[in-house]
Amino acid sequence: DNQLRDKAATISYRDSKITHLFKNSFEGTGKVRMIICLNPKPEDFNENQGVLNFAQLSKDIAVSEGNEVLPPSQSGFPVSRRDFLKWLNKLGSINISDKEVLSFPSPPPFTISGSEDAESIARLRDYYQHIAQERGSLQEIFERKAAEMEQQLQRALCTVDLQEVRIEELEEERDETERLLSTLTYKLKQMRRENLILRQRLEHCELEENDKLNQEEEHRRRERLYQEQLRKKEKTLHQVREICERPLISSTKRFKSIENIHNTSTAADVDLINSDKTMQNEELSTPHRVALARQKWEERTANQNASTKTRTGYYNTRFHRRSKSANCRVIDHQPRNRIPEGTILQPRMPRFCKTTNKLNAEELKKCSDYVLTHQEVDQKGCLTTHVVKGECIPTSGGGTAVRFNDVERLSHESPKV
Repeated sequence: DNQLRDKAATISYRDSKITHLFKNSFEGTGKVRMIICLNPKPEDFNENQGVLNFAQLSKDIAVSEGNEVLPPSQSGFPVSRRDFLKWLNKLGSINISDKEVLSFPSPPPFTISGSEDAESIARLRDYYQHIAQERGSLQEIFERKAAEMEQQLQRALCTVDLQEVRIEELEEERDETERLLSTLTYKLKQMRRENLILRQRLEHCELEENDKLNQEEEHRRRERLYQEQLRKKEKTLHQVREICERPLISSTKRFKSIENIHNTSTAADVDLINSDKTMQNEELSTPHRVALARQKWEERTANQNASTKTRTGYYNTRFHRRSKSANCRVIDHQPRNRIPEGTILQPRMPRFCKTTNKLNAEELKKCSDYVLTHQEVDQKGCLTTHVVKGECIPTSGGGTAVRFNDVERLSHESPKV
């Protein structure tokens, strides 16, 4: 192959022609002792001569032939040659005793009548020659039959042994497969249980999420309703303030106008409350109960105001309004996170009021009144807002002291308590 190519290349061992030749020509335990390679080019004559001389010196190479008879590959033998040779090597050599198993007729009587009795000697010679020939032929037949019997016995024993080995391997594979199957079955059951648990948890979470969304939607709906009511209340309050600030209207007309405005706003609130009752009849949470109590209180107040006559109002003698011409400034100290009260009555601060979350001493010096807003929520969820009012009094040291003189409370209470 390399001579047919321009450049010498390494020939694969399994694909070379000489490998195929040795594989198909030498069977059994035959071994190749030497391979002589000759190049027919004239310029390589000296090299070829040296190779031939070396081969002449090595002509005494003896190739030992094995006594094992290998089964032909075309005989349908179910065992491969490699497995058969491995089985023979494990079996080892077998010692066969050379016993005489051939029986021949007894030789003729040997009697010599004299020195010239050539007939008796010839008869005895013929007998032993015949016996030797017959013994040789019988020996060949015996060896051939023994070889055939040995080959058949080897094939049968090899097949049985290898089948037993294969059965053991299959049994081990079966046991391993059964163990693996049992393990996978247990894991499958466990995964099914976990899947069922996760599915139940998912359904529970979905139900909780739907309930939460429904509650949030209901809360937003109520908040819109409360904002609408608050907007109407502020509008009504603004109208009342405008009527009160008019200087040329008599008190009787002023109170009648206020009463008409109040009745109109009360009727609108009653309609909103009735529509809210028809939309939601289920049990409400604590903030919703507070709103419901507020609505009921508004209804009761509206009914009382409709039948109440005009009378003189009351005022707080401890905390009265200052004159508008007085130079007063109020500071409103609010909490950092204030909770919306949602009450109808709301604190009203003067126009020049400053609201702060963090009180400063310099700002307190410039103010005449101080208002502190404090909120508390009890265990039942009811909100109470404390509006503590006081006066700012300068001290001799240059600071400011606050004297509290009044407290207002805005509180929610549930009607079920």
